[in-house]
Amino acid sequence: MSKNEKKIVRQHREHAARVGTAAVQILNSSSLSPFRRRLSLAETIAASWYARCRYTEDAMGLTGVAAAREVWDPAIGLAHDELGDAGALVQEFVRRLWPEILLRAGQIARGSVDPYREAFGETYDGFAA
Repeated sequence: MSKNEKKIVRQHREHAARVGTAAVQILNSSSLSPFRRRLSLAETIAASWYARCRYTEDAMGLTGVAAAREVWDPAIGLAHDELGDAGALVQEFVRRLWPEILLRAGQIARGSVDPYREAFGETYDGFAA
């Protein structure tokens, strides 16, 4: 793999991680989401993974199974076991809110949104110090 190809792969993985973060933020804050302000850990893992998988499908032109292998995370197996059929609801809302998720990921990439400041609010400065 050439140096340029390695750089592209690294950039893709970094943006996929931002898309996962954005999915969790949007599902946790959107008025259209049934998970508003009450995502469980398993739902958080599933939302992030589904978003990274969807982004990989779109960006790399992979099928669902190939994209899933590309972004595989050992924790997703445990999350799927815990969620069972409820995992489909998380996936459905990631799909419904996809444009908003991509917009938030772009904002995170440009630095116009700090995901940690949004999560911790006023107390974030105390953590960052």
